[in-house]
Amino acid sequence: MPLIALLAGCAGTAPEAAPDATPGDRPAAGAAAWAEAPRPAALDEVRVIAEVYRTRIDPSRGGIQLTVRNEGDAPLALAAARLTSPLLAAEPVRDDRALIPAGGARDLPLTLPAAVCPADAAEATKPEPPEAVLAVPLADGSTAELRVPTTDRLGQWADWFADACLAEAVADAAQLRVRVPSGTSAAGGTVEVELVASPRRAAGGAGAGGVELRLVSVAGTVLLGPLDADGRAATSIPLDRLLEPQSEQVVTLRFTPNRCDAHAIADDKQGTLFRVEVALGDRAGIVTVAADAPTKDAIYAAITAACAADG
Repeated sequence: MPLIALLAGCAGTAPEAAPDATPGDRPAAGAAAWAEAPRPAALDEVRVIAEVYRTRIDPSRGGIQLTVRNEGDAPLALAAARLTSPLLAAEPVRDDRALIPAGGARDLPLTLPAAVCPADAAEATKPEPPEAVLAVPLADGSTAELRVPTTDRLGQWADWFADACLAEAVADAAQLRVRVPSGTSAAGGTVEVELVASPRRAAGGAGAGGVELRLVSVAGTVLLGPLDADGRAATSIPLDRLLEPQSEQVVTLRFTPNRCDAHAIADDKQGTLFRVEVALGDRAGIVTVAADAPTKDAIYAAITAACAADG
C-alpha cells in the first residue's frame, strides 16, 4: 500500500486570473553582462521593491516567487537572494546571479520550507509577509546585504501559511493517502481511486487534543473530473466522514478523465494532487494529498485505460 505525502499549503494556489509569469520572469543574464553592470558605491543608492506571489504551478512544487523591482536608474546586479521570517523553519535561498534592468523586475523562484506554526491556530491566518535579503555587489568589490520588506501581492503568502498549519494539524490527527484499488477495470470510462484515512494512535482518531477530524469532500484534478454517486459529473465528491478512534476509513472516489491526449499525462504536474476539504474542530480548509510515484503511474495507467474504454 503506497504511502502518500500530505503536502502543506497546496490549497493556496493563485487565482486563475493571476499570471503564470511576469515580464520580469526572464532567463538570467549572461556572465559578461552581469560582470559589466555598474556597481553602487553603497546600499543607500539601491532602490528596490520586493513582492512575493505564487504562479499556477508553484503550489505543486512547493515554490514561491520573490519579485524584485529595480526602481533605480541603472541595472542592478544581485549575487543571491533569500527570504527570512520567524514563520519559516529555514530560509529559502536563491544563490545564482541575477541582473535587473533599470525600471524592470525579475522573478526569483524559491522553494518554501516547512512552516513554524503558532500554538494559537487563529494566528496562522494573520501572518506578516517575509523579509527579502538581497546580496548586492558594491563598487569596492565587497558584497552587502540589503534587507527589504515584501508585499504579499495576491494574499497567497497568508493563504499558504494558514493552509500549511492546517495541514500540519491534520497530519497530527490522521494519515491521509490515496491508492488505486487492485483489480479495478476501466469499464464505462471511469477511474477509481481510494482515499484512506488512518487515525493517529496518539490522537485516538479524534485529532490532536481530542479535536474531531471530518472529511468533507474531494475535488477533481486537472486530469480527473469528479462523479457523483449516480455517475454524473459533479463539482466535487461529498464525503462527510467523521474519523472514529482506531478505525481506518476507506472511501472509493470515482472520476472521469478530463484529458485523454498523451502529452497531458506526459507533462502532468497537478493531475495526481487530490484536494480534500476537511474540518478540524472549528478550523476548516483544504489539504492536498499527493500520490507517490508508483501510485501516480497507476493513476496514469487507469486514465489511459478509461480513455481507451470510452473511445
